[in-house]
Parts: sequence; C-alpha cells; structure tokens
Amino acid sequence: MAADGLLLFPRFLTTFAAMLPISNWATQQQTMMEEAMLSYEELEHLLVSPNIPIMGRQIINAIRTSEPSRRTGGGTHNVTTRFASRKMGVTIQAESHKNELPALYLWEHDPATFEFYDQPPPIKISYQNANKKKSTHLSTPDFFLIQKGWIGWVECKTEEWLIASHESGCQRFIPDDNGGWRCPAGEEYARQYGLCFRVRSSKENPWILVRNLEFLSDYFVDTCPMPSSGDEQKIRDALVDERWMLQRDLLQKEGVVADAVYKLIANGNLFADLCNELLTEPNYTSISRDSESAKIYVCQKQGRVQIAASDLCTIKMKPQTDIMWDGKPWRIVNVGAQEIFLMFEGKDIVHLESTMFQSLVAQGKIVGLPEMNEQESLAEKLVKQASPIDLQRATNCLAHLDVAANVELGSAVSDRTLRYWRAQARQGAAAFGSPFLGLVSRISSRGNRNRRLPYEVINLMSEVIDNKVLTSAQPTILAAYGDLVNVCREKGWICPSEKTFRKEISQRRLDARILAREGRKAAYKETEFYWSVDQSTPRHGERPFGVGHIDHTEVDLEMVDGETGANLGRAWLTVLLDAFTRMVLAFFLTFDPPSYRSCMSVIRECVRRHGRIPSTIVVDRGSDFESAYFEVLLARLACHKKSRPAAKSRFGSLIERFFGVANQTFFHNLSGNSQALQSPRSMSPSHDPRKLAVWTLSALNGLFERYAYEHYAKWRHSALGTSPEEAMARGLAITGSRKHLAIPFTADFRFLCLPTTSKGSARVHAGQGISINRIDYWHPAFRDIGAIKTLPVRYDPFDVSVAYAYLRREWLECRSQYRAVLERRTEREIMMISQEIRARHVQKDVHRRVKAGDIAAFLEGAYETEVVLRQQRRDAQNMAEEPDAPPSQDHFTIPGAIEVAEDPWGNAVNLELFGELK
Repeated sequence: MAADGLLLFPRFLTTFAAMLPISNWATQQQTMMEEAMLSYEELEHLLVSPNIPIMGRQIINAIRTSEPSRRTGGGTHNVTTRFASRKMGVTIQAESHKNELPALYLWEHDPATFEFYDQPPPIKISYQNANKKKSTHLSTPDFFLIQKGWIGWVECKTEEWLIASHESGCQRFIPDDNGGWRCPAGEEYARQYGLCFRVRSSKENPWILVRNLEFLSDYFVDTCPMPSSGDEQKIRDALVDERWMLQRDLLQKEGVVADAVYKLIANGNLFADLCNELLTEPNYTSISRDSESAKIYVCQKQGRVQIAASDLCTIKMKPQTDIMWDGKPWRIVNVGAQEIFLMFEGKDIVHLESTMFQSLVAQGKIVGLPEMNEQESLAEKLVKQASPIDLQRATNCLAHLDVAANVELGSAVSDRTLRYWRAQARQGAAAFGSPFLGLVSRISSRGNRNRRLPYEVINLMSEVIDNKVLTSAQPTILAAYGDLVNVCREKGWICPSEKTFRKEISQRRLDARILAREGRKAAYKETEFYWSVDQSTPRHGERPFGVGHIDHTEVDLEMVDGETGANLGRAWLTVLLDAFTRMVLAFFLTFDPPSYRSCMSVIRECVRRHGRIPSTIVVDRGSDFESAYFEVLLARLACHKKSRPAAKSRFGSLIERFFGVANQTFFHNLSGNSQALQSPRSMSPSHDPRKLAVWTLSALNGLFERYAYEHYAKWRHSALGTSPEEAMARGLAITGSRKHLAIPFTADFRFLCLPTTSKGSARVHAGQGISINRIDYWHPAFRDIGAIKTLPVRYDPFDVSVAYAYLRREWLECRSQYRAVLERRTEREIMMISQEIRARHVQKDVHRRVKAGDIAAFLEGAYETEVVLRQQRRDAQNMAEEPDAPPSQDHFTIPGAIEVAEDPWGNAVNLELFGELK
C-alpha cells in the first residue's frame, strides 16, 4: 500500500478493501457499490440508441476503466471535496463545494444519471483567445457523464468567471440563446466521436433542492429500514383532517418519529416542496399527505405569490426602466427593433431578442418594479444624501413651526426665521410632496469638495506609493516622501506636505497595503469576512453529525513519565468537533506529532463513543489529512472530506476557537503549563514549567475527558444560545436520530482504523521478528520466512502489545514483550500505558544519539596529543642513535597525564589513559 502522503487516486480507494477482513456490515457496503455500476450489457444497450461510433465507445470504455487524470488541489478560496458516492461506489473529486459539489448531489440522486467520472483524460480544444489569436491546448474537463439520452463531458464554471472570460474577448465560452453557456471548441471535439459537451454554470445550482437532497441522503439508502406500521399510522392519523401541515406541528404530534417522516418523504409516501422549502426549517415547510394534496398546495402557494407580485409585472418598454431578472436588479438601456439591451450594476450589458424577453416576462422570470414618480424619486434621493445633522435640524425646525402655530405657547424663534422656515416647508411640499423635506438644509454638502493639489501631483503621489511604499522591501514612508519631494522640486511642482502624503497612503485599503508589503498570510487577518447571503449550504451544517472538523494542537502543558518522572515534553491533542452543535465528539492525546495515525485514531474513538461519524469531515491541507489511508477510511465509511484553503484559518474557526477556550479554561490552569515559555528571557528558573511538570498522559487524558464530555458540553455557548449537549439533543429530535447509520465497533472496523509505519512496511530480522516504533514483535511464521526482507505491517496505537504483518496473503497477529505487562488491563489503561511506552522509547532513542560536533571536538584534542607523542618518540630515537650523547635523565611529559619514565605506548597500564580512543 501507499505510504503516508502518497497520492492514491480516489476512484480506486475501494480496492484497499481486498486486504481487509470483511464483516456483514462491510459486505453490505461492498455489495451496494458493485450493484450501482452499469453492467456491460446495460452500457451496450445505452450506446445503441445515440448510434455512437467505435471510437466514441473506446473513449467511454477508457474513461470508465482509467484513473482520474489528476488529483485536484485547491486555491486560496475554494474548498475541495472528496465526495463518497454510493451510486458510483468510489470517491469523486470536486474542486469547489459551491460549484461542482451541488452537481454531484443532483447526479447522485437523479434516476436518469447512471454514471459520472471526475477528471477524465484531457481533450484537445482550439479557440480564439482574448488576444484574438488561435489557442490550441489540452484541457481536462471536470466530469464525464453518462445519462439517459446524453453522454459526454461537463465543464463546471462559476457564472462570474464565465462573464469575465467572455467580456475579455475570449471565445472559449460564449452565451447561448437560453441564458446559459456553450463551449464551441469542446462541442466540436465531442461531435467527432458522437458525444456531447456541456458547460454548467453555478447559476444553475438549485440550492434549496441540493440542501434537501443532502439532508435526505441517509434515508435514500436501502439499509435504512421502513418505519413500523405503528409509526406510519400515527403520521397518517395526524394528517387525516388536513391535507398538509407545517413540519413543526407534525413533529410535535404525540408518537410521531422524525426518522419515520423523513423516510416516508424519501420513498414518496409523504410529500414536500423540496425545490422551494427546506426540511431544516420546520417552521416554514409543509408536509402533504399524498401527491394530489401536494399539487394543490403548490398551486395555491404559487397563486398567492402571483397575486402578491401582480403589481410588479407591469413593464414599460423604454430605456431607464428597472426590472428584476432572476432575483437581481437590471435596467433597460435600449429597446431596438429586434433586441433589448439590459445593464446589471451599471457595467455588465447583455442583449436579448425581443421574443425571448417577452417569453421570460410571461414565465414570470422577469418582473417589473413598482413605478416611482419623479417627485418620490427626488424625495428618496434627498433623504439618502442627508446627513444626521441635516435631519436633526429639520426636525427641530418642524417642531418650532408646530409650537409657533399655537399662539398661546409662543415660540423662542424670531418671526422672520419662522417665515423663512414656512416658505421652505411650502417649497418642500410642492417639490417633494413633504414639508419636512423642504426644511432639510443640506449643510453637510456645502463647501468646495475638489482637491487643492494639481492633478499631476496627485498622480505622482499615487505612482510613488505604488513603486516606493507598497513593495516587499517595506521601505519607510519618510524615505518614499523624500523621493516625492525630490521629483516635485525637479519638475517645479507644488510639493505636498508629509501629512498629506501619509493621508493619501491611508486612503488605500488596509488589507491591500499589508498584502503588498508583507504578503498574503499577513494580510489575511485584515481581509473581509465571508458573509453568506445566499441559499447555499450553511457553513456549519444543518443538523448534528452533518459536518465535523478535525484538527491538531500541541497542548500548553509539560508532561512527565509516570514511572521515572522524566520530562516527556508536550503532547499533541487531536479533536473531532461537531460543527452544528459544537459538541466534542472525540479526542485523542499522544506524544507523536500530527499524522494520519492520529486522524484514524480519533475516527475510531468517535465510532466507539457514538457508533457513527459526521457525514462530512472538514480538514486543512496538511499531509496527514491527504494520506491515502485516511481517505480510504472515510471512503469505506461513506463520509465526504472537505479540505479548507491553505492559510485560511477562518474556515476552521470553530475548532480553532475551541482550542483557545480549552487553553484558557483548562490547560493554563494546570501545574506545568507552558505560558512562561512564551517569554523565556523573563522566565525565572524557579518558574520553569519543565521543572514544575507533574501531569502524566494517563492522568491528563482522564481529566480532559471529564472537561470535554461533562463540563464543556454543558456550558452555554454564545453562538448557540444553549449548551452543546442541549443543541445535540434538540437537533437529533428534529432532524432524526438516523440509527440505521450506526457503525458497529467490531474487530474488522478496528483493523480498518489501524495505522502503519511511515514506509508502510517493516524489516524482518532473523530470530527477532519485526520492529515497529522501536518495539519488537514476533510470530512463529517468521521462522521459515525465507528470502522475504520486508512485510506490510499495521499496529494498534491503543495497544503496543499487538501488531499485524501481512505474510502469504494473510494478516498475522504478532505479539511484543509487553504482552504480560498489559494483561488484565482495561482498554483505557492499555491505551495510556501504550502511549507512555512509545514516548519513553522515543526519549531513549534521542538521548542515545551522540552529536557529530561533540565527537569532532573530542577527537580534535586527541589529534593534538598524538602529534606531541609522535614528536617525542622521534626525538628519543634520534638521541639513541647518537653514541656520544650522554644518556638523558629527563622524563617524557604527556599533556594532561601523569609522568612516565618509559614509552607510554608500550605499557598496557597506561593505555587506560586513552580508553576513549580504543
């Protein structure tokens, strides 16, 4: 199998199942995947009717049997998704959860759609680009679609991108006659093989329907049981006197179960307007008892809308007439004999044929706005432009006029002023239809608003700011102002003051300034927040176990060994948080740095506690989340994975906020917390957290479990208005408990969650077995292993006494020397003891290593000693060869050693002085 971080294409993630033991639950999942695909005979029958040639059939077969041509990444704004398709039985890639992902939901539940494949092989297209030149290149469409009566490629683009591309002069995508888009180059390529090409705009996404399909997707599966006859009868009894009822009222009826209601809707036994009403908004959604009642309800609702909008449908075919098209304001700029030109937001101009415009008006897609006479238009403009001071003064003037009208009360204002105000009130009544508007003086708009500096100086300031201030070198403003002064003096222009220059810089957007000077990451905190104003899927899901966030953090607490008391450093905390309820579903504490092993362990813990995991998991773009093993696990559990953009922490604000709250209310209140280490220069040795550490991993795990599951779950959350525990209970009661999604915590599931080593294998040592994380494991089959040197392995992070090796098409259970130590222990004890054993081995391995610099420093002194000794031996030898010389009575002196009277190299006792050099 692939190692950690290896690219394994999602279309074949299910092939990993062949290596795992399959239970009844897993068998059902595998069978459902196999039955979803078209058989060879069904595909051949489908290809006969459109008369697709041989070359086209070969292309279809190549796409169906090949891997995706590339693994989709992500930009700075889009959220990539791995969609676990039950229909296809594999994971499908979507580059954006606001563009491609809605299309996948629609195709997944469309009976006329048989198969869809992501990232098919590239096709060759040729078109005229924005420079009016022919451009020919390979392009990878987003999907290849096999539908009833339609087979071909699909390219998904946002409406804004398509409009911008077309306005630039590029002819790759052009608008069609139905308000959509076409790709002539793609259509020409597909036509030669008898296939089709379609451009799908984000404007086509029916968000309400998509959200309802996502909500009901768990009830469409065959494993979801039908409601009992008693539950169905209670629902029928509640609707016996009414053809339809608000979903809220129906769910509040005694004995009505939410799961039964949604299963009946999914099967077509109950009816809801899924295209216009959300099941997650029970206060505004009605449930009908049969199809006839549903049709009556829809017709009645449409009738009410048409009556309410009847005043808006009058459209005068003249320029400057405002209309509403697809919920957006447009303006008619010209009415020709054959075409009508429309303008959007003062810049985008499109043209429609008169017959098409009239057709859209008849369908109610284009409606008129209530006409506003000229007097009302001037009044509205005046009120919008008036400042609070102007309105306050007009209110005071009107009050004085009312007092002056009462002769008995009198007035504190002179008669001349009162006459002037009455004249203004009469003029306002005549011009704007309101005496009050005549008293609005518009004092705030007085004065000369034009800039005093010449235009050439203003342009020069902008040029200096762009070239001298907003650069990555981050020069000082004073230096840039000096350049401005020098240029102005050379040209003889008026030089602006430094205050004016700084004010001109401050007029630029703050995030743009930081982006130019410090980069994208530094400017991120000043960028505009994302405001969700459309009907697209909410950021935090619409139900419990809908969206979950997984992330890691290094806890601010120093840890010690439970046996020796040695400092083990800081542990890593991995948390799975439910986005809708802010409930901590599971956590995992370990000394190992973040990896896919931690991700799989927290998924395993969530299944152990709740029997299920969220339908969608949101993660960042770390290598631990891109691991093939992690994606295989999510694919087998039919869970979608969304990857938030890199360096965009706001996309994971929920779990980041939890980490901050956990630090403030938990870790920073324990002995040995690492707050002092954040300012090491001001830290006293007596307050060093590494010396004050007392917490072991086992003790911290138990305490944090109480904090997360018993205390934090009961605290009132400011965003929810209630506690996570109450939000979870209420959400499950309204949106359904979905017990049929339960994942049994069986042996094969636990095996599926077991991680492997960084290489995916371990070396086999004769007579010792395999070594995983510096722990040896043995199995009798290793005695006759032959020439095999490495084996695929897996280990249990919760139990170091067990590991698994794949030998001769079988996973063998291997045992370690810690088997006796962990016997008769609970699973929680085994997990904590295992973590400490692994951390202890890592510490021993670190302390056992000797740095190369230490060895070199030692040997450098030894080499100097060797030079002295050699020189002394040469001197002694020379003196021995001279017969006339008297015998020397001096002793040899060894630096740093005792004095000896004979050759130190010939005395075995003296060799002990150089024991480090042996």
